[in-house]
Amino acid sequence: MAVESQGGRPLVLGLLLCVLGPVVSHAGKILLIPVDGSHWLSMLGAIQQLQQRGHEIVVLAPDASLYIRDG
Repeated sequence: MAVESQGGRPLVLGLLLCVLGPVVSHAGKILLIPVDGSHWLSMLGAIQQLQQRGHEIVVLAPDASLYIRDG
């Protein structure tokens, strides 16, 4: 069985994605489903920094939680 060569297409496509990826991609919305406890407390600082930089943060948390508060 012969294997057909794809030439330089995959290489060119990969380079194009590496060059244009940061220009055309936007990551502004973040969905969080946290675990209550120390994981949430250690993640809270990073979440606040992302929010200050303009990201939209949505936290999906249970009603009864020790550490996760509204706002």
